Amino acid sequence: MKIAVTGDNVNFAYDGSAHSASSYSATEVAYDTTVDITGLFDVTKLVCKQTRAATRTEIGTSNMGLSEADFYYADANVNSIITVTDGSVTVSAKTLDSVTISAVNKTYNGQTQSTIVTVSTGDINLVEGTDYKIVDGSVTSAKDAGTYSITIQGMGNYDSTSTRSVD
Repeated sequence: MKIAVTGDNVNFAYDGSAHSASSYSATEVAYDTTVDITGLFDVTKLVCKQTRAATRTEIGTSNMGLSEADFYYADANVNSIITVTDGSVTVSAKTLDSVTISAVNKTYNGQTQSTIVTVSTGDINLVEGTDYKIVDGSVTSAKDAGTYSITIQGMGNYDSTSTRSVD
């Protein structure tokens, strides 16, 4: 009997939390389609000698590390071959489509003034130079009162660009 073990492949968008993959599924695969093997495979007899898991917080992929050596079929009367496809957890970059961009208001004084820009997503304040960079932002050095546009581009665990108007 041939048993195919497949580790879970799970995907998450970056949220600052640890995510993991730790389970697998097993199916019986027929060697010869002319032989009925229905009912021969008893999943309770498939033994995993070592628990494997993958955990990831930052963007990228981590494999569980499953291998054929981790499993055996606990029935001496059944000749079994076990194949394993490893599982993984993937964390992808979060898009900046739901960010809040704000700037500290300044009182008009006729001079060019710099302002501090704050970028956040939910309750997380992003860090300029680590999480995003300003690619177009006249608001950071403005003279006249009014509404200005600012565009940021994601970095690290964030991707895409986002443009907002600030007063």
